[in-house]
Amino acid sequence: TKQITIKWQISSLCLSPTNFNLYQNDILIQTIDASTFQFSVDILISGYYQYYIISENKFANTISDKSNLFGIQINL
Repeated sequence: TKQITIKWQISSLCLSPTNFNLYQNDILIQTIDASTFQFSVDILISGYYQYYIISENKFANTISDKSNLFGIQINL
């Protein structure tokens, strides 16, 4: 097992999010409170992993575009 920590920041131009949705290889793996700007992921299998964030504002019923993609090759 290997653990990676993904950190992000939001643009001041964004509508304040209520949560962040973290995707791994296009699959939602975690919904994170908007006051948190990092999340640790346990990797169990060697491979290439790609991550992105989509922020959500549940009060305004809006979601952001995908963040920049982050990819990493993990060898266990």
